[in-house]
Amino acid sequence: MGAGGGVLNHDEDLIVGFSRFEVEGDVLLAELRAIQMGLDFCRNKGYNNIICESDCLEAIELFVVGRDHTLDTYVTDILHIRDILHENDNTTLVHVLREQNMCANFMTKKKSHSRCSTH
Repeated sequence: MGAGGGVLNHDEDLIVGFSRFEVEGDVLLAELRAIQMGLDFCRNKGYNNIICESDCLEAIELFVVGRDHTLDTYVTDILHIRDILHENDNTTLVHVLREQNMCANFMTKKKSHSRCSTH
């Protein structure tokens, strides 16, 4: 299984692509890890006004205000992402169609077969 994505600037030029091989898990975990990697990269670079796009509606819905995550299977990943979102009020999670997420899908497929990580 792989997790991956890309960071684009306001002109939609690719700044960095990233991907990581995941030993085990499911689609939701892969999506949470991809969101986390992208947000961590942006936070470490000092970027703000971030729009994080995901084609996994289930992952986006995990961050609906007021939801209790203590019993979620992936509570650690969810809380890490939630912390990043609270650090930067100008970060928005948005659901997009799979066809709009081709860069992330390419990076994910590439790493799911190569069993390594890259930026």
